[in-house]
Parts: sequence; structure tokens; C-alpha cells
Amino acid sequence: MVTKEDVMTSLKDVMDPELHIPIVNLQMIKKVEIQEENVKVLVALTVGGCPLAKTISDDVQKAVMKISGVKIVDVETTVMTKQELEDLRRNIKSKMSSQSAQQSTGAMPPGINRLERKGVRNVIAIMSGKGGVGKSFVTSFLAVQLTKLGYKVGILDADITGPSIAKMFGLKGPLSVSPDKKVLPGTTRTGIKVVSMNLILEEPQMPVIVRGPIVNSVIRQMFQDIEWGELHFLLVDLPPGCVTADTTVYANSKPMKIAELKAGDRVYSVNASISRAGKSNKLSAELERNRVLEVMPQGESEIFELRNHAQ
Repeated sequence: MVTKEDVMTSLKDVMDPELHIPIVNLQMIKKVEIQEENVKVLVALTVGGCPLAKTISDDVQKAVMKISGVKIVDVETTVMTKQELEDLRRNIKSKMSSQSAQQSTGAMPPGINRLERKGVRNVIAIMSGKGGVGKSFVTSFLAVQLTKLGYKVGILDADITGPSIAKMFGLKGPLSVSPDKKVLPGTTRTGIKVVSMNLILEEPQMPVIVRGPIVNSVIRQMFQDIEWGELHFLLVDLPPGCVTADTTVYANSKPMKIAELKAGDRVYSVNASISRAGKSNKLSAELERNRVLEVMPQGESEIFELRNHAQ
């Protein structure tokens, strides 16, 4: 005879597609009913309208069907209560903190501190070592496609001195404030939440003159002080020149890691241009050496921005 223990054991290998944690460990199995050869399982999802609900249901059904004697598996879904979600967050955060402490090999680089994510599940940075390559377009395109797949998406336009995300979506400021004094992001027609400097300024065309530490502070405030709500993905459109800490560049006549650079170092870059020569396009390129003015940490990840006189 099939027992509840048999069913729970079979579900230990069924993973939540987003969190990559067994659904049994996440307390997502709320009820198991067994009537002879028929098994009914009630699964509590973390968010209503979850786009991966069918995947989870199919995985549960396949796992339970492997039990000897089971002929029919009926999977129903519900949504976790706020208290259950809060308990789940605390549980996951506790485990992640424990794992980070065990895996940590040293302190975070100067100026980089972990920021509380609240209801944001995944933060994705869109970056490039060069300006004008389409970071904002890629960010917007990803947001639209993820929304079409059923995910809840937000965009943080971290390019403080050259914001463009709001304009791309036709949004205008200022941002509104909720009755409990929380700043709310702008929202596109399809539900994408957006925070950009030109939604904060009274005059969107007003020039913004800020130095590195202020940029870092503003980005942190835009991340933490905005009421983002529950998001599957927060896409961060980073300023030009942002690269990861382990990126190698040619500086001071030798290869160096970005995180090792400091103000005054000389970094080499290729300046390429295409010119019209008759009926063909001619590519010309020259090597430039720019003196670094600042190396600034951006947000919670190990991402840095280099600044020189030109960019």
C-alpha cells in the first residue's frame, strides 16, 4: 500500500526551477491524499500566476508515478500565505549566509557591501567596458521578453549621468509616493517597473554632475529605498565602462586585473572607426593610452567603473 512517506520520499529530488532547492525543503507540499492507487498532491507556489507552475506540477507527477502501485497522480496548486513566504525567505537567507561564511576566503573589496534584496529574487547586471554598444537596448529587450514569459520584472537605470531607459519606454516623472511614504517605481503599459534618474529630477534634461562616491550612493538608494515589491528579475543597466573585478586589461605596460587598478594608472584601449573609401568601408584603429581618474565599485556585485577625461 502506498503511504504518505513514500510520496514525500519520491518528491525529495523535485527541485524548484528558480531557487534550485527541493520543494520538500521549501515546505511547498501542503497536502497528500491517497485513495488506493490514486494520489492527490497540493503544492503551494511562492507567487500567484507563477510561469513555472506547469513545470513543477509535471515534475511532481513524474516523481510520484514512479512509486510502485500508483496509477493516477492529481497535482493541484495554491499560493503561499505572506507568513509562509516570510518564513521561507528567512530560512533561505539563513542558509545562504551560512554557506557564504563557509565559502568566504576574504573580505569584500573596499566600498562593496551586500545590499538587502527584499522581494527581489534575481539581480542581473547588463554591463560593458565601452559606451554606446547597446546596454540600454539589451536591458529593455530582456525586460520585455521576460515579461512576456510571465515574470515580474523591474529595471534600475544605474547610468546616472546618461539615463535612457525611461525615454525608451515613454515614461515621465516624477515618481509617486504611497500613503505610507514609500517611493514607487514608474510602471510601463506591460507592468515593467522602472527607476531612472530622469524620473526623479524635476527637469529630465537637467545636467547631472556627480563624482564616483555620489554615484555609488545614488545607485544604492535607488535599489534600497524604492518599493520594488515582488520581482522575479531586477535588471540593472550599468554606466559605460563597468566591468567585472576579474577582467584583465593592458595597463602600465602589462596585463592587470581591473580591481587592481588605481587613480593615475595608464590603461590602453583600442579606438576603432569605419571610414568610407570609395565603394568599400575601411576600418582604421589606433591604440590609445588613457590615465585613470577613478576606479569605482558599483552596487552589490564585484563590478567596477573606470573613468578618464573622455569617458
